[in-house]
Amino acid sequence: QPYHYQDFRNAGELKWLGPIIDILMSGNAETVHYQLSKMFDSLHEDDQKDYHRLEPHLNNASAEMDNVTHKNTYELQQAGLKYIEENEELLRTIAQKLVKNAPV
Repeated sequence: QPYHYQDFRNAGELKWLGPIIDILMSGNAETVHYQLSKMFDSLHEDDQKDYHRLEPHLNNASAEMDNVTHKNTYELQQAGLKYIEENEELLRTIAQKLVKNAPV
């Protein structure tokens, strides 16, 4: 999520705690995405299309790992269903590639 300068310009250490953790946690995922993108770019053109990064938006759900409330579980499920609905063709393509390349 974006963090705007005006929201944090006079922020104390406590206000920075959440964003710092978020930045550190997402930094790892962003680095892996960058590395995998570069690896796939070095492959044959047809194989470059085999890297997919699925990143559903959580919409109304909380991203907090320990939020296991009924409401948040429901919202996570709804976000997943919405992502599937909006990306049905992409997910079908990925599934077909996986089935095609599965060991017999």
